[in-house]
Amino acid sequence: MTNRKNIVEQTTLYCGASTHVGKVRKNNQDAFGFNDYLFVVADGMGGHLGGEVASDLAVTTLTKTFELSGKIRKKKVKRNQSGLLHAVERANNRIIEKASDNTSLKGMGTTLCAVMIGTGEDQNPALLITNVGDSRIYQLSVGKFNQITEDHSLVADLVRAGELTPEEAARHPQRNVLTRALGIESNLKADMWELSINDGDKFLLCSDGLFNELSETRIMEILSEASDPQTAADLLVNESVEVGGHDNVTAMVLTVESTLKNRIKIQSQNTETSSQLKKEKRNRKINWRITGFFVTLSALIGIGIGSMWIYAHRGWYVGEHRGQVEIFEGRPEGFLWFEPRVHDIDGPSIATLRELDQSLVLEVIEVSSRQEAEDVVNRLEQRSDG
Repeated sequence: MTNRKNIVEQTTLYCGASTHVGKVRKNNQDAFGFNDYLFVVADGMGGHLGGEVASDLAVTTLTKTFELSGKIRKKKVKRNQSGLLHAVERANNRIIEKASDNTSLKGMGTTLCAVMIGTGEDQNPALLITNVGDSRIYQLSVGKFNQITEDHSLVADLVRAGELTPEEAARHPQRNVLTRALGIESNLKADMWELSINDGDKFLLCSDGLFNELSETRIMEILSEASDPQTAADLLVNESVEVGGHDNVTAMVLTVESTLKNRIKIQSQNTETSSQLKKEKRNRKINWRITGFFVTLSALIGIGIGSMWIYAHRGWYVGEHRGQVEIFEGRPEGFLWFEPRVHDIDGPSIATLRELDQSLVLEVIEVSSRQEAEDVVNRLEQRSDG
């Protein structure tokens, strides 16, 4: 636990944060950060390295912008709506510049959501909220649970237009297609909200790896019942991984205390604690019976290999193969010695896709069937320049 001075107006925030790579991905492209006034979560995209670089740049740029403001007057940035938007634009430009300097990072981008203690348009203390992409911020206030931010994604636009229901959107093959993200274009539009500071309110900042696995009802239950923000963050992340873990998952929980105090408590830790590892080991233990071992050994090995083969080839996704968009059958990361199988469909060239679509394909678009994969490829081809 780290204590930091907080000289904001009569407000103390208690914060807990946890992150986990999940069960499928090999690296964690989520990032989170904070300082005395600002709390940020980002979810990167753009290949093995690019996503991590983009999300880290976004978080670091925002937090350092406001750390500098209190130390170097000539770089002072006001903690209001325009100051927060300026910091987001600065982060966007840094990601674009970094990608232009390194061809291996081309097409990288990241979502971003942030909460900042600042000054509202009426010059009174307020909580300022911003987001780009589909990382979300929820508020739990006097028993009411609401999503504050709006997703910038294709399916979210279709839901708002009345063309999809929320249930259909949750299963849609293009649910991961973003319409806005940092690092894609210089003319970035970030959404902004201004909320009053209410004692006892709770806020959740999270990546899509959390709300794609847990229902809003379950998220609200955990936030309501947890004894403190760190416990809530750990429980949210742990349960998301246990029930699915298909993506990186990050949760940052804030509790507002509007009193005359001058401390802000910051807690963050990785969810993979020793107690959790012990629990996983216990869960993996299997009680084998020795009777008939030599008689049944061959059969068990055959069944095991067959089961692994079925598991390894379960699933579909759209990705890149030799510069083309192709359909794959199997796990994106492979499983043991089983690699995903390419279904050669002569898809469009990666070079003809829009930059955002390129990054999504390189990151892989997971779907539930061959037909859904073909639908995704058709949509990508319609939007391509080829």
